[in-house]
Amino acid sequence: MAAGLALQAAGLAWIAAILTTTLPYASIVVPFVLSGVGMAMYFAPVANVVLSAVRPEEEGQASGANNAIRELGGVFGVAVFASVFSRYGGDQSGTAFVHGVTPALYLGAAIVAIGAGAALFIPRRRKPSAEISQVVREGRPSRRIPVVVGAVVIVGIVAAATASATTTPSADNATHEPRLVVPALTGAYQVGTRSVELVDRSRHEPGSNGREPRTFVMQLWYPRAPGKGKREPYMPPKVAAFIAASAGLPASLLTSIKLPAISNAAPLHRAGGWPVVLFSTGYGVERQLYTGLVEDLASNGYVVVAIDHPHDANIVSFPDGHTVRIGKVGESNNAIAKALTVRIADTQYVLNTLARLDRRSGRGAFSGLFDLDRIGMFGHSLGGAAAAATMLIDRRIRGGLDMDGFLFGKVAKWGQKRPFMLFAADPGFRRQPNLAQFWNHLTGPRYAVDFAGTAHFAFSDLVFLVPQLAGTDRADALAQLQPLVGTIDPAVAYAAQRAYLQAFFDHVLKGKGTRMTPGMNSFPGVRATGP
Repeated sequence: MAAGLALQAAGLAWIAAILTTTLPYASIVVPFVLSGVGMAMYFAPVANVVLSAVRPEEEGQASGANNAIRELGGVFGVAVFASVFSRYGGDQSGTAFVHGVTPALYLGAAIVAIGAGAALFIPRRRKPSAEISQVVREGRPSRRIPVVVGAVVIVGIVAAATASATTTPSADNATHEPRLVVPALTGAYQVGTRSVELVDRSRHEPGSNGREPRTFVMQLWYPRAPGKGKREPYMPPKVAAFIAASAGLPASLLTSIKLPAISNAAPLHRAGGWPVVLFSTGYGVERQLYTGLVEDLASNGYVVVAIDHPHDANIVSFPDGHTVRIGKVGESNNAIAKALTVRIADTQYVLNTLARLDRRSGRGAFSGLFDLDRIGMFGHSLGGAAAAATMLIDRRIRGGLDMDGFLFGKVAKWGQKRPFMLFAADPGFRRQPNLAQFWNHLTGPRYAVDFAGTAHFAFSDLVFLVPQLAGTDRADALAQLQPLVGTIDPAVAYAAQRAYLQAFFDHVLKGKGTRMTPGMNSFPGVRATGP
């Protein structure tokens, strides 16, 4: 029996050690057979051990109890291993499945190995002597005591092992499981945030055949009044689960992040209000993946309004907790152009909404909070294109910034007369024909910053989240995500983005400095071009 348990433990540990998303089935046949042989070796002897430990007249009860305990153990075993599986992974993707099943297999192997060790202490079955038979007949315990004690010990060890596995990570996981953080804010102001659902009844929701009004979300980030409150989670659970699954990571890595910002905090009012900066996301990207830049800019004395556009973001979370998925909008130029048109209208509706909130004459929390004579806008990818395109038709926006976004339509050919800035990934804005053409048509103050060694998503929170996976057991996710951000030093890239973003809007909206660039070309690998 001990040998059989040992074989099964070895088979389970073997599978856990070699399991990957690309492992061929043939590679696990041998450990499967090993586990099966081990199970066959101990399954029948277990019943014999139980029956040999009781008087003949008790064998029926012992057999029933053995079967009941076996079934109950199966129920608890499934529950425990399912808990471990969901704690460390899930079924969202192949990678997440491997991350979940591997620790569950190791736990199973450990428990079976403990059983193998305990089986060595079970007394060997002997032919009953007359003396022993007499003891049994008189009702005195013979071999039942060590068996019962051994069973209690095994149950205690298994319970301790399962409790440890389901409540706290192992020492190895505590060392290697990453704990993601958002870099500290650079501004002097404490930040509050509030999400607001907007309904524009003059337009229809894309894909609704004219039956539903356009509904989307704006999230306000603003200097807050002193006081305590609940810290804003980095992501709602459904958004975290969606994003984590796409990278083969557990959602807990994202839901465990708490921001400095306080949810629904009272705004800090000041005479004249705060300058307003609008933000638009990349195509198919959630607003939460830009929290770093958005929250930091708010800490430097701005109201930042992040706009989430349902039906072109992968998933949008509304304030009441419901979500809207992207649907089948496609990635053709025609689909993206239509999404851009929707974004422009969304942005203008946000501007009108801010004006209404600001005019409430003290009746609302945001009354008088906005300085609507000083409005800027920035965005990533399609969001940057939306900033440029909206500026072309809406003069309320005084300056814009495009983070590595391809320009569409008239603005790409006509350019801008108002201040505009470009952030460009490799190979730089002059070597990207679309950005170079737009640059040549900018007749107002123009600025560009090239980030050598960066890829497109270096202008999102991935630039500081992905490097935190290094040196952990999430190396496969790191390998998948690293090409999205590039090879630039992430600390340099993120520091430069925050510095140039703030300097641009400080110059355009607050009138600070005659030159907006913070120590021109002071960041390694980052080159600024300006007047």
